[in-house]
Amino acid sequence: MRHLPVSIDRALRTKARGAVTLELLITLPLLVIGCMAAVEMGLWMSGRERLEMATRTGVEAAAASLDLEEVHRRVCDYLGRGNVATENVELLLVHNLRGNVEQSYPSKADWSNITLPQPPASKSRYVRLVVRVPSSDLAPNLLKSFGFDLREHTSVHVKTLRYEGI
Repeated sequence: MRHLPVSIDRALRTKARGAVTLELLITLPLLVIGCMAAVEMGLWMSGRERLEMATRTGVEAAAASLDLEEVHRRVCDYLGRGNVATENVELLLVHNLRGNVEQSYPSKADWSNITLPQPPASKSRYVRLVVRVPSSDLAPNLLKSFGFDLREHTSVHVKTLRYEGI
């Protein structure tokens, strides 16, 4: 068995270390971006689940009485318990109790770009709540420096229930 001279053996080990360092420098940013994307997506999906439950809580309050301030308070309370910023929450309450009525909170909110699914086919009295929140309030905007900015997107959830009030 032949052994390499010490100087050649040392040179080969140094080259191998340099190759490993180069591979690490190339792959480490990709691993960091991948981890940030996984964290952001997980938090965003958790925030969407919180938004869905807040909409359900709000429409249950609207089904008992049509007080939009109370509905807004309940939705914001539920979202606030999940550490979601509530200053940009917008509500649209649609019902057929006195004709087709739409109430918006805040009143200056623009809902022209939202297409709602058709109301129930039956002639029963219904209450529908649409909650809109900026996606950047549901999750940290970790990938904005890479071109994936959540501030440009909104998350919307719609829930319809039968009106139970008097």
